[in-house]
Formats: sequence, C-alpha cells, structure tokens
Amino acid sequence: SLSVELHAIGGFSCVSLKLPPATARSRQLVGAKGGGGGEAVRYGGAVHCIAAEKQQTVLRVAVVDDDEEDVAYETCVLGVLRQGYRVLHMRSAQGTRIRNCYLLCHVSFTTQVNAWVGEGEMMEYVRSKEKEMEERVDEAEAEVAKLKGLTPCSSSSYSGAG
Repeated sequence: SLSVELHAIGGFSCVSLKLPPATARSRQLVGAKGGGGGEAVRYGGAVHCIAAEKQQTVLRVAVVDDDEEDVAYETCVLGVLRQGYRVLHMRSAQGTRIRNCYLLCHVSFTTQVNAWVGEGEMMEYVRSKEKEMEERVDEAEAEVAKLKGLTPCSSSSYSGAG
C-alpha cells in the first residue's frame, strides 16, 4: 500500500480520496491495483492533498507493508511540485536513496472551496450573531435614552474675589 501524508508547518491541510473531504485526516492509505512480484505495481484512484499554505506543507509518500511499516518513502514541499507526471526517488528508513526504486505519479492543481462548515451550521452561526447584534443595539438605545433623561447639573461658580 501507499501512505500519502501532509504535514502542515503553517495553515490547514488534509488528505482525502474524494472531494470535498469529509474529515481532516492528514494520512490516507491507498491499496495496490495489481502487479507485484517484480512487476510494476499500480495504485488506482486519485488522492487529493488539500493545503491552505502549500509552500509551508510537506508531502510525504511512503510504501508500507502489511503491518503499515514504512518500506520506502520520499518527502517534498507541496508547493514546489509542478503539474504533470513526476518521479519520486524513494528512500530507505535510514533516509538514503534506494537504487532503482521510483514512484511515478501525476500531479495536478485546482482550487478547492473551503466547505468544512455546512450550510445549516453557517446559517445558525449567522442567526446567533444577528441576535447578538440586535441585543447590543437595544442596550445602546436604552443607554442613550437614559442619558437623554438626565438633566444637566447646575453649576455654581466661585469667584475668589470677595
């Protein structure tokens, strides 16, 4: 299997198999679609990496065994990837590059609308803020009315001459 992970240094990020993402998971496992035993292994489907700050988000792709232990991995900053087909030269657990061990992947970029808050939740939030604002306006109007009801204080002047 493949493990696709995002590590945000700044901002928000998540990994999902479909859009819009249902959870804020930072790791997603993708199963093999064939191959193995010396053949090239295919991994099917798209993995969506969503990042608010792609220049501050690290992408980590790892090949994992049945126990979900890393066999090989590669990391890069998400923002430096270019669109198109890319080759990731995989590394061992010690961080050294593995000879003749590559992962071919297709990279494409789109803009995703922030859909983390549902319409119902958003409308409930807006209504609560409207109610809060109305209460504050009522308080302010009551304070103004109270201030208008006060009579000016009579002042007496004192002259030091006498």
